[in-house]
Amino acid sequence: PSKQMMAGMRKVRVANDGVFSEKLPFAMLEIIGVPTIARLDPSFGLHGSKVSVVGKSFHSKMKCQVNARHTLPTHFVNSSMIECALPMSLYSDSVTIALVLNEVPVTEEHLYTFVNLGVTSISPSFGETPGGTPVTLQMNETVIPLVSHCKFGDAVVSASIVQSELVCVSPAMTTVGQHRIGVSINEEDFVT
Repeated sequence: PSKQMMAGMRKVRVANDGVFSEKLPFAMLEIIGVPTIARLDPSFGLHGSKVSVVGKSFHSKMKCQVNARHTLPTHFVNSSMIECALPMSLYSDSVTIALVLNEVPVTEEHLYTFVNLGVTSISPSFGETPGGTPVTLQMNETVIPLVSHCKFGDAVVSASIVQSELVCVSPAMTTVGQHRIGVSINEEDFVT
């Protein structure tokens, strides 16, 4: 029965026909634990968002890979978290994310779903500069429960659901005129 090696660096020397040459130097081999993904955080979001891969036994040389094809910009946080920057618009609907080491998959794939936060209309389309106007945003009803914040110009406010509609109360505005309205599921990435 084979004995499982502990993680760490090991000296390795290659034999030729079962004979080791003392003239050949040792090579260093790094033994790592079996990496495992527990979850993606979040498991849904926008194109271009950041997703955290959470699990165990991650290595600083591991990269995120989408749909077993494309390697993503990756930031190693620690042995239990790696952050991936998702592409802006290369994929639609959903993708699988796995970790690779030297382009070789080392974890199972996990599903990440892209959501469409397109706002189709707002009502009313005006408000007063002191703010306080409840603004109803029309959008795909399946994503309404995901929306956490709205953005009026540069001001971010919490979103709420009132009678199954998305409502954001306009903040005080320092200038008169049109301001872009956006929505977000993570308070970082806004769709306007």
